[in-house]
Amino acid sequence: MEANLDSAESITGQSAAHAGTLDMAALMRDHYTRICGLAWRFGVPQSELEDAAQDVFAAALAGATGFRGGCAPATWLTRIAVNQFVSRRRAWMRRVRLFIRGEPPADAIAASHGPSAELAEAHERAVSCVRCLP
Repeated sequence: MEANLDSAESITGQSAAHAGTLDMAALMRDHYTRICGLAWRFGVPQSELEDAAQDVFAAALAGATGFRGGCAPATWLTRIAVNQFVSRRRAWMRRVRLFIRGEPPADAIAASHGPSAELAEAHERAVSCVRCLP
């Protein structure tokens, strides 16, 4: 997994005045692999690791003006990553709980105008199987 440093540098070039002492391109170059590993340890699927890491760096860039320098930039970045991954996990667990209860998540309702009979039957089978688990 390699970070797209050209795009990181172009993004940081646009907001370098706002980033203060932070060099976001250097942070991304130095910590991208570590943030991907942290995402994996938090249970982010392999297919979503790069997206999760990019979300962390986007959040760090958005919050760069709030960096006060009270800790190392790597520590600050790690805290942003942990917060992002915990939020992802909570959202996933919320969807699982809704699925088990038989309630479709809000994004599924917005995507369709109503559940089809086939989808409803598949959902009922899945819920009954999950309930049978120890």
